[in-house]
Amino acid sequence: MPLKPLGLSLLTRILSFFYGIVIMLRNGYYNRVPGSVKKLKHLTVSIGCIHAGGTGKTPMALLCAEHFSRKGLTPVFLTRGYKRKSSKPIIVRPGEEKSWENIGDEPAMLKKNLPDAWLGIGPDRFRNGRNIIENINNKPVFILDDAFQHRKLGRDIDVVCLPPEPFDDFLIPSGYLREPISSLGRADIICLIGLEKESVILERNRKEIKNLFPEVSVFILYQTIDRWINKNTSQTLQTCPFKSPVVVSGIARPYRFVELVSESGVTPYKIVNYKDHHAFKATEIEKLNNPMVDGIITTEKDIMRLSAINLVNCPNICYLKIKLRFSNSASEEKFFSLFNRKKTSLS
Repeated sequence: MPLKPLGLSLLTRILSFFYGIVIMLRNGYYNRVPGSVKKLKHLTVSIGCIHAGGTGKTPMALLCAEHFSRKGLTPVFLTRGYKRKSSKPIIVRPGEEKSWENIGDEPAMLKKNLPDAWLGIGPDRFRNGRNIIENINNKPVFILDDAFQHRKLGRDIDVVCLPPEPFDDFLIPSGYLREPISSLGRADIICLIGLEKESVILERNRKEIKNLFPEVSVFILYQTIDRWINKNTSQTLQTCPFKSPVVVSGIARPYRFVELVSESGVTPYKIVNYKDHHAFKATEIEKLNNPMVDGIITTEKDIMRLSAINLVNCPNICYLKIKLRFSNSASEEKFFSLFNRKKTSLS
């Protein structure tokens, strides 16, 4: 089942209160103690969030990496590789391939989309970054995936991704919030990410965030369908080839994905949700095969894990490739200009 908060019982309110105190003390430590933060010698961009799961961090990391690549820089993703089966630090060079079990499903997805990027996988991002600097020829730009709370490593720009309704939530374990809304004051850029049909809600909350944090640049981006891809043949399709599919996902907030599928005109025969980063078993997928089902739809992140298992008797599988689109071209230009101003090496 997907990740769910525990609700607003008296116990969870108490736990959330003490959790908030711990977060406040932790942030105070990094704000005040000299030497608590280490810095790499190249442009370092953090892509993060204050909500647990499903806020568009990985697509945003890829969007930024593609921009830097076009600028002639070498993108380097530094990530812990959450839920991978190996605990050893791993560096993946351009053109090199590693299984998702070793590096994690999200890093595997980033690498597949940008084969010329470097990956540094492990909890010590500073050490991995320093090791990559010693081996890289071209000028690197470090992209910290899911790192707003990883304050041990300094960053030049903090990008925070938010859901359409960021204020309608509570601290863990009552809700999804990793940090209170006030923590957004640390951000340089805030990106509200949702569906285009939520444009009114997104704009309303953009104005609210701007009023609360006038020094922060705030942008709206829409999650849109890029294309459908057949798992077995890699064939690219502009529309879904199935009329009665099962929608399968193992992500934090699957309802966002299901909503996007429905927006494309597809009516699922069945919806199957697993917990985030779920390691699929062949039997779980093969049992979905029945005469009423003509295919399976899943996410690009899930296909990283599904591709690692041997499926014999199951319907065809297509995954939906999603991209982020700025609400207007002026916003896109302004967004990337903020990076260009940060380091002269980007000019």
